[in-house]
Amino acid sequence: MERASQSKTSKSGSRRRGGKSAQSNRTRNNPVFTDSESPSCGVLELPDDVWFVIFRYLSPGTLCKLCRVSKRFRQLASADCVWLPYEKDRIFIRPADSRPSRDLGSIKERYRVSLNWENGHRREYWMLRYNHRMLPWLQKNEDSLLVSRGNVIHQFTIQNNGRLRDRPRADLRGMPTDVTRFVIHNDIVVSGSRGGDVSTWEASSGVHLMLYKNVHDSDTQCLDVVDNVIVSGSKDKTVRVLSLCPEDDEKIKKIFNIGDRMWSLSASPNGCTVAAGTAGYNNPAIALLDISSGEFLGHLGHEHKRGFGVLDMKFESANILLTCGHDSYVRMWDLRTHECVNQWEDKFDSTVYCLQSDDQNTMLTGTARHGLVRLWDKRQQHDVQAYYSGDQNSPVYSLVANSRYMYLAMDMGLDLVDFSVR
Repeated sequence: MERASQSKTSKSGSRRRGGKSAQSNRTRNNPVFTDSESPSCGVLELPDDVWFVIFRYLSPGTLCKLCRVSKRFRQLASADCVWLPYEKDRIFIRPADSRPSRDLGSIKERYRVSLNWENGHRREYWMLRYNHRMLPWLQKNEDSLLVSRGNVIHQFTIQNNGRLRDRPRADLRGMPTDVTRFVIHNDIVVSGSRGGDVSTWEASSGVHLMLYKNVHDSDTQCLDVVDNVIVSGSKDKTVRVLSLCPEDDEKIKKIFNIGDRMWSLSASPNGCTVAAGTAGYNNPAIALLDISSGEFLGHLGHEHKRGFGVLDMKFESANILLTCGHDSYVRMWDLRTHECVNQWEDKFDSTVYCLQSDDQNTMLTGTARHGLVRLWDKRQQHDVQAYYSGDQNSPVYSLVANSRYMYLAMDMGLDLVDFSVR
């Protein structure tokens, strides 16, 4: 019995030893099956595409913390494709195209600045001070800012920090009376004046090109440029179409009798329609004109109260028009139906003097209440943020803004609001 058991044990033992030997042989022939000899892959060695997928599940705050881990994480977590889903719904003045603007450099930085816009985190600087109260107007042209002051338009160079150089790049002179409003079109500055004149300059050089004297019987209150003609509106209740070419013998091409004093005017992007904002006493406050055919297309604003005129307007597209004025409302009009499709009311019932839109979700309005500017999300009916400008007790007569900076023209000076602060 002992021999049998020993023999059985010996055979089973040999089988076990044989099994281990066979397994060892298989392991040597196929080393991939062993845990001890499998290739290791660290977390930092994951491909970039895998990290981009992981980043989709992280919050912006976590992404910012990851940027402190290593240079590679900083590069990956700062990529535009990572921040685009977080930035696309933010509220601030966006550049004209979808690409990152030159002044910000990346979508991540644009997201950070957008939080400053929404939270009101900013810094203010006074760029200009006036000795007397004025009604200034602003326009921005690439790297320069144009500011009217009396009968002169000053052109300042904008530095990298948003501030203006101490001395103007050029002074646009030649107006016999105070400048009212002006526009920039294809390097040409076109301005109206309180004496009913219209004047043009070359924006790059500041050279005075021509002066049309006594175009209107009263103030040339507003104007715009369509193709090669100037469209001007006046308190004499007319809209006149002028030639932009100095060699043209016929100075005035067309005259439209509007029937009310003119306050604002804007041409559609395709140049087919011109909207004229009036005082709204004798007719509805917005008149639509076809400049090429000379036809009157109708009125908007039948529901406006009498005398609640339109002070500023802007075409967002060929069929969408934004207007604002004395009745404290900003309205969006659809010119295909001639109806108001949306409206936003200032909560303090203040006159809205000017507006700017990025043609997407964001809108800025300057009001008559103590230098107050409102930031609007067009998808909501209430404002997102309100900014009071310094110590000024003045309406905001004009404003221009980009992704980082906002320039405000008030009766005693020019204010810069910087939203890129950290």
